[in-house]
Amino acid sequence: MKLKIDESTDALYLTLDEAPAAESEEVAPGVILDYREDGTVVGIEMLYISKRLPGADLHRFMFETTGKAIADNLMWTLNLYTELKYPLVIEVTDDPNFFGFYSPDLKGFTGVEHTVKDCLYQACWGMDEHTGVIKNLGLEVPQTEGEPMDLITHTT
Repeated sequence: MKLKIDESTDALYLTLDEAPAAESEEVAPGVILDYREDGTVVGIEMLYISKRLPGADLHRFMFETTGKAIADNLMWTLNLYTELKYPLVIEVTDDPNFFGFYSPDLKGFTGVEHTVKDCLYQACWGMDEHTGVIKNLGLEVPQTEGEPMDLITHTT
């Protein structure tokens, strides 16, 4: 695995596999995945890196190599996901610093955060708070339409 920052193009590239890319896809504004012919991701490119990390020293990095932090972070995120009581839609915005979220089953329930993980966290406690306000107003709390899920989309 290699990480390269090209200051002349203001881009960061993470090489996951030395195999040549057969196809590329922009999955969010300025975020491009490179794929092998079999569909495996071989690289991730982030454009406008200085705008995404204003003030950051792009010559200094800290890497976690134990795997435990990654596993703990993943478990924390999965636990949040299982606590969602209503469907959640997370939208990638044109501004790379923000994600929007809402629940189609909870009228008026929306939010904006800096990461998908933060969207999940805010939605998890926010759904309870929102339904509590609805109940306190004497209104009927909506029933969920099926299994809680999240959907990440890109808005234009």
